Amino acid sequence: MKTAIIISGQIRTGTNSKIYNSILKLIELLDADLFISTWDKLGISYNSNINDKNFLIKNESRDFINNFIKNIYNPKKFTIKTSDDFENELNDFKKNLLNCSKKEIIQNKYTSIYQSYILKEGWNILKDFEDLNNFKYQKVLRLRPDFLLSDHYEIKNKLFSNASLVHINTEWCYSPNRVYDVLFGGDRYVMEKLFLLWNNYDLEFNSDYSLDRYLPADMCRMLISLCFRNNILPYRFETVVGDIVREEDLNDHFSKVSQRLKKGIKKDILIIKLIRKIIYYLKNKI
Repeated sequence: MKTAIIISGQIRTGTNSKIYNSILKLIELLDADLFISTWDKLGISYNSNINDKNFLIKNESRDFINNFIKNIYNPKKFTIKTSDDFENELNDFKKNLLNCSKKEIIQNKYTSIYQSYILKEGWNILKDFEDLNNFKYQKVLRLRPDFLLSDHYEIKNKLFSNASLVHINTEWCYSPNRVYDVLFGGDRYVMEKLFLLWNNYDLEFNSDYSLDRYLPADMCRMLISLCFRNNILPYRFETVVGDIVREEDLNDHFSKVSQRLKKGIKKDILIIKLIRKIIYYLKNKI
């Protein structure tokens, strides 16, 4: 089964060997072709402890990023985009949303404009490769370059199942009104619709397909809206297959993940207790 992985987004902490080795392991396990679309700035997460509220920062040279991609990943194709490339493709609607402070852009989730752009660029180079070689991939997986993988076999099993779309939506982050964009994969025809959100950004921003309208620009909300519009049923991984590393120090990352897992387990226990109480009540009522 022809499989492709598209890594898209800022590299950020992805230069850490533990992170990129975990991704290389998945590429080998899936026997996948790799494509990368990224920015010419390495970047720092705005959720990081060392955040300076600018998500196109940390000015390692373009040569550094270029050499990192070639030497570590050696993808089939890759593209490195600049802020000028991005701004040249903005329509009036997107320009108006971005016409505010960086703080407001982050708070209102307008960062999804950047995300949808770099997703689109990743799909374009995959499509160019398909056209050049006269074939189409059957399965496509998207993940961020700063994602530390922990359960490679769960990803493989779900990706190659009958599910047309599977995404990371488990434990503490579960929400029925989301498709989490950090890692999702599935059938090519489904993935094409999600990767090309950029082309319909205005439509999904104003969509009522998703019940959650509090933050219309939230990337996860717009992806589930796309699914509703196109009758796509998303499935979720049943285990915690990994997490974004937002800290430069991996020890800090593992500590945070451990705390979140404990919260997730406590939440599950409370839900189970509640269900048992409801069952007990209904039995006695009847």
